Amino acid sequence: PAGRLPSALRIDDLTGVDILLHAADNIYTESQDEKFAAPEQMRRMVDAGDIGRKSGQGFYEH
Repeated sequence: PAGRLPSALRIDDLTGVDILLHAADNIYTESQDEKFAAPEQMRRMVDAGDIGRKSGQGFYEH
């Protein structure tokens, strides 16, 4: 609806879960800080090919 911001998960789907996983892995590698470790759910989604809008399935079905 007009005037509403998209949810964080919808933005993740638009960006691409694979892109976000790659970024999170890079940040974690550089920082070695567990708070930057990618969630396992994100890794499972990428492994399954559910990477967001470009695949037709991510956190939402597209």
